[in-house]
Amino acid sequence: MIGRGGLVAGVLVAGYWVIRRTQLDLADLYRAGGRYWFSGGWNVPAVVATVIGALLAVGGAYSAPGQGPFPADGLIPMLKPLYDYGWAVGFLAGFAVYLVLSRPVRSKAPAPLTPAVATQE
Repeated sequence: MIGRGGLVAGVLVAGYWVIRRTQLDLADLYRAGGRYWFSGGWNVPAVVATVIGALLAVGGAYSAPGQGPFPADGLIPMLKPLYDYGWAVGFLAGFAVYLVLSRPVRSKAPAPLTPAVATQE
């Protein structure tokens, strides 16, 4: 079985390179309640992205008849074609799902009005 670490790599790359733009507060990485604490210490979007990436990367696992523990049609037959590309599939799924779930939530409140600046003629 080929390593399936791509799903974790996808979440890490999305978080570090895209969302945080390679900027980390090293002290807050180890501080309870710091900027990386999330919900009780769990980054729920990262966990969900990892689970979805794992499902897509490994869900189609298959074995030749009599040669392994998996059914010949795959654990989830419709995911069998993805299994041979598991690392890339896991990476892309983890990356994309984490980006979507980590989008900043936009407020529906209108932006505050700023006073007009008078121009001199």
